[in-house]
Amino acid sequence: MKASKSSDSGGSSKLRSALVVGQFAISIGLLISTSVVYLQTQHANNMDLGYTTNNKLVLDIGSARDNRDALKSQLEAIADVTGVSYSSEAPSQDNENNTNFTRPGFDNNEPVTALLNYYSMGYGFFDDYDVTPLAGRIFNEANSSDVFVRGDDEGMGIGSIVLNRSAVTKLGFDTPESAIGAVIHSSYGGGMSELRVVGVIPDIYFRSVKFDIRPSIYLLDPNRFRVATISYASNNDKAVREAVERVWRDVVPLEPVNVRYLNDMLERQYQQENAQMKLLSAFAILAIVVACLGLYGLAAFSAERRTKEIGIRKVLGAEVSDIVKLLVWQFTQPVAIANVIAWPAAVWLMLSWLQQFPYRIDIFWLIPICIGAGVISVLIAWLTVGGNAARVARCAPINALRHE
Repeated sequence: MKASKSSDSGGSSKLRSALVVGQFAISIGLLISTSVVYLQTQHANNMDLGYTTNNKLVLDIGSARDNRDALKSQLEAIADVTGVSYSSEAPSQDNENNTNFTRPGFDNNEPVTALLNYYSMGYGFFDDYDVTPLAGRIFNEANSSDVFVRGDDEGMGIGSIVLNRSAVTKLGFDTPESAIGAVIHSSYGGGMSELRVVGVIPDIYFRSVKFDIRPSIYLLDPNRFRVATISYASNNDKAVREAVERVWRDVVPLEPVNVRYLNDMLERQYQQENAQMKLLSAFAILAIVVACLGLYGLAAFSAERRTKEIGIRKVLGAEVSDIVKLLVWQFTQPVAIANVIAWPAAVWLMLSWLQQFPYRIDIFWLIPICIGAGVISVLIAWLTVGGNAARVARCAPINALRHE
């Protein structure tokens, strides 16, 4: 048995084992990383955004400024369309629209000034997205004073506003109810404006959940309308879209139509994460294949060097399963060492990556992910080594004893 090992120097044996450990450590690390990226992406996609997203088309109406009323009427006449509402942006089109809004001081209280994000939403927008106010009301066509009117030399701009929950806190109100009826001053619109709070809505994720919720104010300023949200009840998405395109060509024949499904727009927010997941998956598969090739080669080499030992063990009564267990156990140890190396490195990298997301998966998910990657790596090693070991163990002992 010693003769079988005589030509195998200790240095080369250690180098081969180190390479196997390194290959499996990389494979395990990639498996863990791919799993974390997948779970985080699914977590972001499945979060409650605070509004409904299904069965909605977003139409760019920037070039139809002079035909908005006719366009809306014809869109609403399409079969299965349940609502058409205008806005400055649709979800996922979030822009950095920020200005200062001031809550005047009363009863010796100091005024509160906050930098808030603002949007312009038309009648029916919150209804179409199923956003229910926490207090007060949303914009209503029965209240003509809701529309923002810019100020001039003779007076201030006026209009109604709706706050989100974060803006209520930022402006110093104790509860959503206490904000209703309050007057907020701002330079929005180019001059001083007096805006009255008529409603408070929950915080909604108008932009990707990769970012925090921003304190926001919603106005009804038709001059800022850029897109139309078209809600429909039919499951025939293609038919509704084609009807919308026909209406556009009738109303604005000289301008190209730009209409998209809202869900597609929301999914594009996570293109980077999806690309990372696909890239990591490809590298993980490649690394596993390379590691298996290395392990198979090392197992075949080891079995070759121990041919006489295996023959003697069989003569002394060892079963095929005993020989397989012997060789499999020999290569389980380097894979176990690879797990010990890969786990802390992968966990540290993934924790650093997850820090960019304000809403992320529970870090305790890393425990089952690491264990699962470890189990997979061990099973792969067993399958790789086991097949070769069984083939060697089934050879007749006489052939093994004659082996040079």
